[in-house]
Amino acid sequence: MVWFDKYDKYLLILALLIVSLAIWGSYSDVIDKNGGVFTYTLDDTYNYMSLAKNIALHGVWGLTKYEFTSSSSNLIWLPLLAFAYKISGVHTITPFVLNTAMSFLFCVLYYALLRKYVVPSVMAFGLVLAMFFFAPIPALIFCSMDHLPHLLASLGFVYLSVKALSAGGSREGYEKVLLCLAPLLTMSRYEGLLLLLIVCFLFLLKRKARFAVLLGGLGLLPVTIYGLICKAQGGFFLPNSILIKESTWNAETARPLLGFLNVALTGGVQAIAATPHILYLIVPALIVYGIRYKKNRFWEEKQVMLGIFISMTYLHMQFAKTGWFHRYEAYLVAIGIFVLGITLGLMTRYGALALIGLFMLNPFCSRAEKVLAEIPQAAHNIYEQQYQMAEFVREFYQGKAIAENDTGVMTFVSDIKILDLFGLGTADVVRAKLHDTFGAREIDRLAAKNGIDIAIVYDHWFTPYGGFPPSWVKVGQWQIMDNIICGGDTVAFYAVRSSEKESLIKNLRKFSAKLPSDVKQAGMYTENL
Repeated sequence: MVWFDKYDKYLLILALLIVSLAIWGSYSDVIDKNGGVFTYTLDDTYNYMSLAKNIALHGVWGLTKYEFTSSSSNLIWLPLLAFAYKISGVHTITPFVLNTAMSFLFCVLYYALLRKYVVPSVMAFGLVLAMFFFAPIPALIFCSMDHLPHLLASLGFVYLSVKALSAGGSREGYEKVLLCLAPLLTMSRYEGLLLLLIVCFLFLLKRKARFAVLLGGLGLLPVTIYGLICKAQGGFFLPNSILIKESTWNAETARPLLGFLNVALTGGVQAIAATPHILYLIVPALIVYGIRYKKNRFWEEKQVMLGIFISMTYLHMQFAKTGWFHRYEAYLVAIGIFVLGITLGLMTRYGALALIGLFMLNPFCSRAEKVLAEIPQAAHNIYEQQYQMAEFVREFYQGKAIAENDTGVMTFVSDIKILDLFGLGTADVVRAKLHDTFGAREIDRLAAKNGIDIAIVYDHWFTPYGGFPPSWVKVGQWQIMDNIICGGDTVAFYAVRSSEKESLIKNLRKFSAKLPSDVKQAGMYTENL
């Protein structure tokens, strides 16, 4: 391939070496901070691990082996992880290994596509590293969920779409591959539906309605099938993980037509303006698109690529989330750097310098530095809170029924039945929240229905719902220091049944000596410790 010369392999190896050193450095920091124990930076990671474990070992798509739960919107990563567990056994480190491998694959694909567009080798090398640290890929590796598969599918879909839509040349081969990739895109994450919508619209503009309908239908097919399966299992068409998340969409303001238009037209703009690392990418993209815009160049490759990036960024910021350890918008940053690297970097002789200057500005460098500093601390938060909760449950409550709001590590390491008061693992909770009937009375009813013995929860999450039933007895709490990732720094322990009070106190006292020294303990069980 003429676009891949003899120096590329050396630059690519160097880039992967730098990437490897960064990953190893963060891994070592996590192990050191946790006293030899590896934990991920989010409890959500363990939800996938629990689902995959139960699929592999018990053939049950659920957070526990006892029932189906529609707890995930990912239909690629979860089966892949379950397959890995099936053939190699259930290991905590498996998602990390798979995500690290996918990060290497993504870097190679990223570099190869940049060179395909005749981006100079040294510049392609710099863009790969910029993407890795600014996206930021380390955050995705250490939460080890479905974001890297989504990155791979999104970048491939953008590239193939641009090739199939751009003027000139044979597009039939690209269209066929695009049809194959469409279902994989939406299976990787539901945000892929936004990109699919944009590309289908562009094909309609090209008067290829039949292809647009076929492409959209194939992309919607797996989502539709999964939704019907969830409905048949007594759940909802959309996964619980989507239904319980807060949205930028406000139903109250959207009811009137003017309110609807206000939200639809300004919500995404306001979200972009409030997210500096997205703003720093979208503004140059808009400027370059405007400079390059001509009617006869509307379908030119780089112009189509800019248009897709601008549109997908706006739609994501309008309808989806950002933040929570930098993961939701990581694919926008990675694709934004790719698009600007091709268009801005090659547009003028000073384009490369302008691109470097852009990335050296805040928030990119400070963002990369912040992520590397946060990884060990976030993992330590999970170790001190969710990991310790799970160890406590595994030691004293195997086979019992537990009410909780952070289900991940607990269900991964223990054999328990759960009432997930957040809603991820319990459809009845989602149903009550959707119908605005969730409160202390409903919690009490669900606890009785599910035979709950104890509850391990964040008190402040339930204050808006009126707190917990008065019959529940709070016997203790654990507080962690320097929390940056957990839903709260203090977790409370309740005896749901009065008969469980003394047993819970005794168990907490026995476990207290095993807690890390900087976890602050309080409550009934600490008396006379």
